[in-house]
Amino acid sequence: MVNEQINLARDAFQSANVIQQLQIEALRGELRLRGLFSAQPRPTSLAYESTLAVLLKQMSDNSSSIALSKTMMSNPHKYDLPSMIPRDLGQSVQAGLLAVSNGTYTPTAKLGRL
Repeated sequence: MVNEQINLARDAFQSANVIQQLQIEALRGELRLRGLFSAQPRPTSLAYESTLAVLLKQMSDNSSSIALSKTMMSNPHKYDLPSMIPRDLGQSVQAGLLAVSNGTYTPTAKLGRL
């Protein structure tokens, strides 16, 4: 289920039209200001950051959650998850975007339109 949500977010980012791409960029900027991403974006991380931004936006819009087991959190590569997903979900909790309970992350804030 987690992989499916990440893949849907990646597909949405990759198929975004120009207006949607600008909205994704604005959302990435907002997430950067909240401390989710490094202050200086790297070209190699733009696709991942955009995918994560879209994922958080989709979770916010649909009031959906992501459940990750302790094993998934400690070994994301075993489950074909991005290696930074545990860190970024944790930072999303600290930023007030998500709440976590028993490994299930749920949105706590509405993100801007996409």
